[in-house]
Amino acid sequence: MLLPRRARPLRTYLLVVALGSLLPMAVFAAIIAVRLGRAVQEETERRLLSSSVSMAAAFDREIAATIRTLRVLSRSEHLEQADMEAFAAEALRAMETQASWLTLPSWTPAASWRCEA
Repeated sequence: MLLPRRARPLRTYLLVVALGSLLPMAVFAAIIAVRLGRAVQEETERRLLSSSVSMAAAFDREIAATIRTLRVLSRSEHLEQADMEAFAAEALRAMETQASWLTLPSWTPAASWRCEA
């Protein structure tokens, strides 16, 4: 013999309808949030990579300029003639063209260290 089913209260049906309509929205919002987070991360990585490439290129240009200046100084007649005072003046003039140089270290003929600023 079948027992009569108990009627469920209206509150239960309303709860099922509310959850049934809110659950898809919550899942959709979670998917959108994950995709947005990935997009932001990819954009951040792309910008950081671009910045690091730019900085590396600027660093390479600065090093190349320093090497060119030092090569010119190494071929100085004053250096070849061991006229260190004239070479120091020439090196200080060259230093003015290099904004990144803070000091110009050199060795004196007596093998002592000195630093020009």
